[in-house]
Amino acid sequence: MDLAMRKKRKRGKKKSKAEQRVKALQSMPEYNSPNGDTTTTRKAAAATAGLLPDKTIVKTVQTKKHKRRKTQKDASPPPDKGHGSHEMQHGERVSYSDETMPASLSDLLATVRPPTCRVIEQRHGEEYILVIEHCQEVCFHGKALVSCLHGSVFIYGCTLHPGQEPLPVFSPRTHSALFITPLPHDQPVVASEDLKHVLGEDVKEDTVVVLLQKVRCPMVDYVTSVKEYANVFYWENKSRDRVVERVMSPEDSKQLECVGVYVVDDPATPRLYTPEPVRAALAHVLEQVENSVTKGTTAPVILLCGGKNSGKSTLARFLINLIVSSCGDVYHLECDIGQSEFTPSGFVSLTHVNTPTAGPPFTHQRAPDRCSYYGHLSPGDDPDRYVRTVKYVLQGYRGNAPLIVNTMGWTQGMGLHLLMDTIHLVRPSHILQLKARKAAQDLPQLSTEFLNTQPGWAYANIQVERNKEEDDNKVPLSPELVYLQVGNEMLRHTWFTASEFRSMALMATLS
Repeated sequence: MDLAMRKKRKRGKKKSKAEQRVKALQSMPEYNSPNGDTTTTRKAAAATAGLLPDKTIVKTVQTKKHKRRKTQKDASPPPDKGHGSHEMQHGERVSYSDETMPASLSDLLATVRPPTCRVIEQRHGEEYILVIEHCQEVCFHGKALVSCLHGSVFIYGCTLHPGQEPLPVFSPRTHSALFITPLPHDQPVVASEDLKHVLGEDVKEDTVVVLLQKVRCPMVDYVTSVKEYANVFYWENKSRDRVVERVMSPEDSKQLECVGVYVVDDPATPRLYTPEPVRAALAHVLEQVENSVTKGTTAPVILLCGGKNSGKSTLARFLINLIVSSCGDVYHLECDIGQSEFTPSGFVSLTHVNTPTAGPPFTHQRAPDRCSYYGHLSPGDDPDRYVRTVKYVLQGYRGNAPLIVNTMGWTQGMGLHLLMDTIHLVRPSHILQLKARKAAQDLPQLSTEFLNTQPGWAYANIQVERNKEEDDNKVPLSPELVYLQVGNEMLRHTWFTASEFRSMALMATLS
């Protein structure tokens, strides 16, 4: 190191002129005048020593600042006289008149709607009763065993009634938060005397009572025993000290945390919303599924397709829960080998499902009815074998229950050709096409003409290959096409990578 650098380090950081002036001013000895006025003496000494800034320069700088502030003030829209306003999180502005302007924090709290839910402790840290009034939805992260004691609730496509088996619900913070949605009563429901005794009062007409218990799942416990995934169900309530509209008091929310449920009050937290067009489309599909099961006709085959992160897996779980709650069972054909639902990645599988799946894949791994290990995470590594694998696994489906087919998010080039091969093999009765988040990853809008003329990978042309089959009487593909957009308005709420999700699913399988 040269001499100049050593001297510079020895001197330390160079002080500014203002700091030098302050230090010099403080180092001056004070002169105690008879009347005790030392400020004048020190200021005069500082002015003599040239340590005070020039008044002309200071006045010029202050004048420029005043002009700049005045220009900004004139450019901004004038506020309403006699009114105050409060800026909300979503850009909405709530205005108060002079009569309604909150004078204190207590007055502001009085304008917020009071909580409509309360919690009753049954067993400390094990069981809590959640009383929901006025059909208030409860958004949460965490995990719990949910039972309905009075009324009915809807969770992730599952409908719970009194007397049904408890539902294990898993809402990790790596995914959007789930809702406990009370359903309106079709007819008056009479509460039992035991329930009235527990609540300590008569049950109101629109009240729904839910029992939340601590859930113990060896599969999930094994995954969360790893340090990296230990807090995957933990949620920090950042709105605890803020004035927000709460569904229950902070004390009740704290009680539910003992059982593993974290109530989400922050409106900025991503939540699993189901838009009205999606609900209407799913209700129409479910009605046709119920009719086919009731009449004993051919079971419907529902294929989901769309780009990456368009919501295919989430919609597949939602649809599985709807059909299981209504019809009892359903089959699931997994063609997305990169992110499998019931098996580790790399498998094409056919799984019979007769229980709801309220959680991500690592919470419900199970043995499939038929599967084949493809060995890669992308079908592009060996597309011919991928088509043969899908065909082999599909042969295990007997048509005795509805079938849901989940496809991959690769929708361009070879991916589109392989999707056409899958559609040709499966021959779905319904195709739900989901709009992707990015236009570059989106599928071309499917139509009957497109499905019957677009070439696949293994088959040069679907119509030509169909004519080569043994059964020449097959009709062209004419499925019911439904176009959906699920969850694109909400940013994806996860910081985990796809490889980490695959590792969690593999750990759950080996548990």
